[in-house]
Amino acid sequence: MIENIEVARSLIEHSSKILLTGHVRPDGDAIGATLALRRYLMSLGKEATVILPNAYPNYYSWIPDIQSILILENNQAKVTEVIKEADLLFCVDYNQLSRISALRPLVEPLKIPRIVIDHHIGPQIPCDFLYSVSSASASAELVYRFICEMSGDGAIDLTIATQIMIGITTDTGGLSFSCNNPELYHIVGNLVAKGVDRNNLNIKLFHTYSVDRFKLMSHCLSKMEILADGRTALMTLTEKEQKKFNYQVGDTEGFVNMPLTIQKINRSILIREEDGEVKVSLRSEGDNPVNTIAELFGGGGHKNAAGFEAKLPIVEVVDRLKRLVR
Repeated sequence: MIENIEVARSLIEHSSKILLTGHVRPDGDAIGATLALRRYLMSLGKEATVILPNAYPNYYSWIPDIQSILILENNQAKVTEVIKEADLLFCVDYNQLSRISALRPLVEPLKIPRIVIDHHIGPQIPCDFLYSVSSASASAELVYRFICEMSGDGAIDLTIATQIMIGITTDTGGLSFSCNNPELYHIVGNLVAKGVDRNNLNIKLFHTYSVDRFKLMSHCLSKMEILADGRTALMTLTEKEQKKFNYQVGDTEGFVNMPLTIQKINRSILIREEDGEVKVSLRSEGDNPVNTIAELFGGGGHKNAAGFEAKLPIVEVVDRLKRLVR
């Protein structure tokens, strides 16, 4: 049972134009969760629009309904118009407004009800209804539970099931981490029963990358360092290096997880330059929290998956992290 679900039901019933937002540099979970909610809300007769701050990776272009998403950086006039007309806001797969980047100044002043559905630690968004479970594998898992609680399993059609499966699959690395919960496998089983082809979906999600991405990955791994503690791997990519391999949005997705397959390595760090900033992704296994490291730089995340951004030279970020990891 979802606590106070009747509050969410009332908010939806009394709305007509619903805005669904996801975080900057959208991943499979942000995309799948928001699109699944959009399709469900439209089945209730609502006008629902997904808006994201910036573009999604090209390799997600096959996802059902993805062409319906409005991208702020590509169409500011249309996005501004939709936001002004909205009477209900969903914040999906992010726990603080800073995570929606350039969308924040457009969304934060809105005097309309907010519903937050998220699985990150410590939600900080003022809202009228909060559904936050940090132990959930993905926000898409929570969307599945939310829809079933609102309208029953019958409200989940094949398209919604596919979108939810995409969110769960990408945020768990194909059910290889953050998925040690029996209830999750009941959900996955139900989605397969709806007709989702997990084999084909996995091929589309993980086996359709470009040659340039593969070469960039090879270059990144060739530079990997094992830090002084003997159990932390660190990788870096400059903007110049990414340009050399024709970097496209999302090309480094998953790179940070690869060193965790090395014996005795239980923590991995990827540091890369982007648009004059440094983006840092941290991953770990077992009882080795990385969110505490990210918090030292103003970031955050889960115990085993976190990140932060810094307006510092990449060499300085590398040096500070190396001094922290001893």
